Amino acid sequence: MVVPKQTLAGGTWVALIVGAILLIVLLVFIMQNQTNVELNLFAWSFQFPAGIGFLLAAITGALIMALVGGVRMFEYRRQLRKIRKAL
Repeated sequence: MVVPKQTLAGGTWVALIVGAILLIVLLVFIMQNQTNVELNLFAWSFQFPAGIGFLLAAITGALIMALVGGVRMFEYRRQLRKIRKAL
């Protein structure tokens, strides 16, 4: 029996479907958490729905994680260049 190879397009479709399902779950979560909460950040005070607050916190965490990952990739590239020059 011949098993077809996995393709990039197939993997992309799976990722898109998983992403769409997560987006729907996130939207349901936000719609169910509409109670206003107060956020105090240094001297500022904000008031918005709890679901939006969780979403903003998740986005901020993802951006920090991406920044740290980017710095790490930069370090690896720099080390790789040094190794290549040494050869």
